[in-house]
Amino acid sequence: MKVQVSNEKVGSVLAVVLGMSMLTSGGCGEEASLETQDRATCSAACADLVGCGLATAAEATACANRCADDPTIATRDDGALDPECADPEDPCDCLDHASLTFERGLALTAFPAARGADGSLARQCGEGTIDGLLVDAVLVGKGRWPLDVGGIAASRVVGFEPAPSALGDTLGLELTCFEGTGDDAATCAGGPPTATVAPAAYVSGAPPGKRHIVVIIDQSGSTLGLVDAARGFREAPVGTFAVPGDFAELASDRAGIRVAMAGYVARRLAPTDELCVIGAAEAGLIVPNTEGAGIATDEILAGCLDGGDHDRWLFAAGVGQLASGGGGRAPLWSAVDAAWDVLLAHAAPGVTDQILVIDDGPDTCSGEELTSCEPTCVGAVGVDRVLSRLKAAGEAKPRIDFIQLQAIGYPSRDPRQLAVACQSGGQYLFLDHQPGVSEGAIATLLAQLNDGVAAVTASWDGVWRFGIDLPEVGSGAALPGGTPPGALYALRGELVLGAASELVRGEQRYPIGIVPVGGETPATATWDRRLVFRKACGGAADCETGGEPAASCLIACSAETLLCGADPGGAPKPDGASCADGICCQGVCSPSGTCCADL
Repeated sequence: MKVQVSNEKVGSVLAVVLGMSMLTSGGCGEEASLETQDRATCSAACADLVGCGLATAAEATACANRCADDPTIATRDDGALDPECADPEDPCDCLDHASLTFERGLALTAFPAARGADGSLARQCGEGTIDGLLVDAVLVGKGRWPLDVGGIAASRVVGFEPAPSALGDTLGLELTCFEGTGDDAATCAGGPPTATVAPAAYVSGAPPGKRHIVVIIDQSGSTLGLVDAARGFREAPVGTFAVPGDFAELASDRAGIRVAMAGYVARRLAPTDELCVIGAAEAGLIVPNTEGAGIATDEILAGCLDGGDHDRWLFAAGVGQLASGGGGRAPLWSAVDAAWDVLLAHAAPGVTDQILVIDDGPDTCSGEELTSCEPTCVGAVGVDRVLSRLKAAGEAKPRIDFIQLQAIGYPSRDPRQLAVACQSGGQYLFLDHQPGVSEGAIATLLAQLNDGVAAVTASWDGVWRFGIDLPEVGSGAALPGGTPPGALYALRGELVLGAASELVRGEQRYPIGIVPVGGETPATATWDRRLVFRKACGGAADCETGGEPAASCLIACSAETLLCGADPGGAPKPDGASCADGICCQGVCSPSGTCCADL
């Protein structure tokens, strides 16, 4: 048997769509491979991994244990025999899965936190006292289930010691800059934070057992470049505007890489997990039909989590059905609401419910984004419904994660998604990239989505959580001494993994900030990976825009975003809303009492 030890590298968009990857050789010589003929040869080859610089001592030990057919190594967390090691006559069959599982560390999201009576910090998702921040990070591995599903939750890495609690002593978070999100990348307007970072604590995610996962893929017009130049390159109902001649260059994801990521999720599932993938477009939900023709959408959706081979979601018969089509506005919250209903219909004891949304901007079917004299989409619900459901559900709620791509008409983070992720216990990542179909644009988005989806799926098993005392967030003064409410703020620094972890051969630092990204070496693009959090406003008095919401067409403190209107995340009142002298029309109070009829 020949086992190729190599670095994983994505070679093309097609490779991702097919759930595959291209491999390149590395290590000693032109081809670093292991010929494993028997146990003695296998054990010697494991030692050679260290000499070749291909593995740490801990990884080589895990490899040797596999070769010795140690039953405590060949079992999963739930006690079941690792199916890759089920043949006692071929104990080296797992060699390629037992080594080189660790890949990188990634910081995810920062959320404001309030300190409870017991002194611990908990997420503070709305207005109220803020005592500090909570930051989640993951250690991501490569390979396939069951050795590193979701990443390096230490108990899932075969042969890995020490235990998660000990690993936390080797993991650190160093913060070097605290600033507003609009600050120049070359400077640090707020200066270094006066932060005290507590040691990382491992927080388990879903308990062992079955998971129901719904992945929502945004199929709105902005993903395809079908946007209206007269509306600031934003989405509009199909047929109400002229399609730009260069629409492909205006698309946030013309290549459909976000669709391919649903296939990535399918590849990472345990056999007991169930997956449903739906597309969200103004015309309605698009549910890939993996069972054959002639089945109504409602019936497909109802049976979406009823079992079957996960591979049915791959290729053209599965998520490939979302590679084209869609358009119009984005019914983001309607899709989340429908996904929640599907999960409720399949609820059962011991089942964990999760929703992953991959989108390129806010819901444009309802709420404050309706600024162009457009009615709400048919059947649309707003973010208030989702937040209300989360509050009413208590602990019996799905976790909702968001990965938001930047679009030409939606260049900023959506605070509504941040709010829902916070309240549901989920994560939120923002991918800033240039639109279009050039090789560089596609390579950048591919690299970002690979990292983003790997990080979010890793967090499903557990995260390393840092509690941060940061006096600035508790003060309403201007930066650098404080943080006025109603704005987004950002942190830069590094996630540090020590050599004592035995996951790395020397201290490794993973940057948090404006980092290089892309498919070329050196990378020619950057990614804003700062830790961004929202400090909510509690009313117009918190903002400096002037005028009360009832008397002005500028929303002072947005009820949806809890940001002040002057912030890039804020918005004017929707056209047709009442104001002091009449009706709001494109952000201006019109005394004529009409708006949309005049446009």
